[in-house]
Amino acid sequence: MIMGSHLYYLIEVLDEKEFISICKKFGKVMREAHLQILDPIWKAHPELLAEELGGEYKIDKNMHTMTQSPNLKNRTHATLNSQ
Repeated sequence: MIMGSHLYYLIEVLDEKEFISICKKFGKVMREAHLQILDPIWKAHPELLAEELGGEYKIDKNMHTMTQSPNLKNRTHATLNSQ
């Protein structure tokens, strides 16, 4: 996912407060994309719904591999959820 990979870059260049703000905005965009774009597509074409979401479509696991930032270990989900 292009937007998600940008978060790995941003964790290197933003301070923690800015990074958390961007993550929250990213989450809002992803929610709207899901509700306004993906849900209607999946309702019309359930064969496209991925197994991970309860469907039958198999996604190639190699498609989602990426190198994680070494600094990602320093910013946990707990840090993001605490804001």
